[in-house]
Amino acid sequence: MTGATKADTLAALVVVHDVVRPMIDQLESELIAQSRAHGATWDAVAPAVGCGDRRGAQAYSRRLAARAPEGQL
Repeated sequence: MTGATKADTLAALVVVHDVVRPMIDQLESELIAQSRAHGATWDAVAPAVGCGDRRGAQAYSRRLAARAPEGQL
């Protein structure tokens, strides 16, 4: 961010943390659920979400769901 001030970068960080990340978490959680609904196993989901095994993918999915804004998912 050439030419950005400290205030600019901090404001952008707040937007990413408070707006963008929850949106991405929700999208990822929904895609996991859709993949599972279409028959994907947890073993298939694991590498797609950067986990080494099905247990890791299941735990990751639970963490995403827990972070989802109230009333969503």
